[in-house]
Amino acid sequence: MSSQHDPLILDKDLAELMDVFHVVLLDTAAHTVLPELLEVFGAEKVIKFMDLFAGITLKVPSREILNDSANKAFIFNKLRRDDSPENVALVAKEYGLTVASVTSIYKHYSEILRKDGKIRNRRSRPKRTTRDRKH
Repeated sequence: MSSQHDPLILDKDLAELMDVFHVVLLDTAAHTVLPELLEVFGAEKVIKFMDLFAGITLKVPSREILNDSANKAFIFNKLRRDDSPENVALVAKEYGLTVASVTSIYKHYSEILRKDGKIRNRRSRPKRTTRDRKH
């Protein structure tokens, strides 16, 4: 269903109908992860998210990637506090990795963080304008 006026989700007039919009949206998107997103983040944030990313397919990293990333962050943080050879060996043993692997993880993220003090978004996208949003 489309009309001549496709409001942005956050339009002032639609905000007044948020309770009804919420019910209609849940009914319309029953076979999606929308109910779970609403439970975790709340209606306002989910609706802003959907308005921003409407029509875009998103891929959520697997549990394996999340766990691997967390382990690398822990390794980096432990070596940031103490990168002595003794601590590198202890951390390698703790994570079941070689000293070379742990050292490589530490150096890799040290270089990324050194560039501007934080991890940058490697895939920057241009901001979407109102004209880009098609409902």
